[in-house]
Amino acid sequence: MKAAIVDNDLLLAGKLAAGLRALGHEVRIVGSFDQVGSADIAFVNLGNRKLGALEGLADFRALFSGKIVGYAGHREKEIHARGRELGCDLTATNREIVSRLGPLISRTFRV
Repeated sequence: MKAAIVDNDLLLAGKLAAGLRALGHEVRIVGSFDQVGSADIAFVNLGNRKLGALEGLADFRALFSGKIVGYAGHREKEIHARGRELGCDLTATNREIVSRLGPLISRTFRV
């Protein structure tokens, strides 16, 4: 499966990318929605204000046919809710995307 990570926090994105590669997925880390391309799933850092993910998410959802998993800190419940409203198929905490990645992907494709 092709995965894109929309994030400019390279530490967190790098951990996520390593987990995805370990599961056998092809991964690209990109800094904006317009660089996602033909991925099957996009992981989006909703909590990174510099990225402007919440502002661009609805437009991205309208153009992207794959699954979208948004992630943010565990205390950022409003950001998680907003992400779901704007088009995320699923939202997860930063810890979940690193430590429970396989089950998270399975859950995303069951939605």
